[in-house]
Amino acid sequence: MRKRFWIAALVFVFIFTFHFGSAYAAEEQADFSVEDDPIAQFLKENPDRTSLYVIRNGDKVIDYNSNRAMTLASTSKLIVALEFAKQAAKGKINPSKKVSLDDLALFYVPGSDGNAHETWLQDIEARQVVQNGKVTLQEVAKGMIKYSSNANTEYLLMLLGIDKVNDNLDDLNFNKHEKFFPSYASIIFVPYSIMSTLDPELPFADRVDLVKAELSNMSKKNFIAEANKVFKILQRDKTGQYKEQVIEDLFPWYDSEINDLIVDRLPKGTTKEYATLMNKINSRSYLSNKVQKELDAVIENPLKPDSPFTHIGLKGGSTAKVLTMSFYSTDKNGNKIELALFMNQLSKPEFNEISQDLGSFLLEKIQDDSFLTELKQSLKKNK
Repeated sequence: MRKRFWIAALVFVFIFTFHFGSAYAAEEQADFSVEDDPIAQFLKENPDRTSLYVIRNGDKVIDYNSNRAMTLASTSKLIVALEFAKQAAKGKINPSKKVSLDDLALFYVPGSDGNAHETWLQDIEARQVVQNGKVTLQEVAKGMIKYSSNANTEYLLMLLGIDKVNDNLDDLNFNKHEKFFPSYASIIFVPYSIMSTLDPELPFADRVDLVKAELSNMSKKNFIAEANKVFKILQRDKTGQYKEQVIEDLFPWYDSEINDLIVDRLPKGTTKEYATLMNKINSRSYLSNKVQKELDAVIENPLKPDSPFTHIGLKGGSTAKVLTMSFYSTDKNGNKIELALFMNQLSKPEFNEISQDLGSFLLEKIQDDSFLTELKQSLKKNK
């Protein structure tokens, strides 16, 4: 049985078909109650584990723990997409250039992304956009956002340059956002790197304990250095021999405790930062026309004719205990919503309940003025 690492995976495959949007358009004004909404209640009851920032028509509506830096998981891929759009607009990369699926596979770790990469591969095959084992760079970027492929993301980090991706944090004045490093696929192999330095004569259980201790005590600088080493090795591992060996050796002892220690090293950011980013994108005035066009092609999906929206963009992320979402919408009346919602330290039942209601929360409830006002008052009382 394939073991799952749950590092930066999009465990709930949050791919909108926009059925919610169609239903919302056909309904009379729905009566949504904060008291009956599991996400609203979870926010209210768990201020130490949640953060929410909501902007409506340019005005801040909800500011709930919005400056708390929290684990981002795959939501951080929005910044990679932004750098992709900037370089495409400047002609530094060609979105139509073909990329070999074998090159992407260098960064693919089975079981690390909730089958996101495999699902993306099925999609591009079904749409017949694969030619001679290659797809366009734009399709790679779409796979990073829509399906949350970690392999695609690390390939783009290599192509675009991690330093260039990090420059966006300064440009956006993201003061609390931690810097990017190879934290989507390469990070998974860091425990193996530590294990390989230990005396093989030591009892196996003792070595595992030492790996956990090292992960707990390793400085941020040293941890990132280890991830970068793995990143470079994967780029050269054309035969896949290194990756296969690591997976074979790592699977038997990679447990939830190690996973938690790895997840804790993922970059952190705030809901205020990501909601304001969505506001900038949704304004259609912050970015140049060329950058906006390239970014739209990656993060937006075609809407159904009966949808009440003219624009929707989003990126979610999760690990076994983390769920994050950044979202924007513009409806046909010109009303705009931008938000970021982060939740950490979730139990499995909590995760399942929240993820099941998230589509309705974003596309229906948060669009309703009465619900939004009630939610604002409910969370305000809880501060």
